[in-house]
Amino acid sequence: MPRHSRLNLKNKITPVLRLLRLLRLGAKSVSRARLAKFCQTIQACIMSTMNIFLPESLKDFVDDQVAQGGYGTSSDYVRELIRRDSDRLRLRGLLLEGAASAAAAPADSTYFNGLRKRVQQRAQGSNPGR
Repeated sequence: MPRHSRLNLKNKITPVLRLLRLLRLGAKSVSRARLAKFCQTIQACIMSTMNIFLPESLKDFVDDQVAQGGYGTSSDYVRELIRRDSDRLRLRGLLLEGAASAAAAPADSTYFNGLRKRVQQRAQGSNPGR
């Protein structure tokens, strides 16, 4: 590991070690500021950084979404968008896989009646009082 990376990591971890030492020594309370710094440090250690450039109109849109949507920061909003896109792509892959698979039995009334019966039997088996 290059020397500058080790120094950067040490600078990030030092406040964490101080807080843990305080807690280990039986500190009754820890200031909110110190706890916030601890959380930021942990987050910085486990998350990577990515800079993006947006036109002013998109930046304003993101800022509005953060203000209206209950997101803490623009990073929270962007992470949520990435998670949703990841889920969408995963679902798309599953749908394409299903479409490419061999045809199964038709989902007609007989199929759904059997499905209802199995669900009711399971419900009765897991709830003996009913």
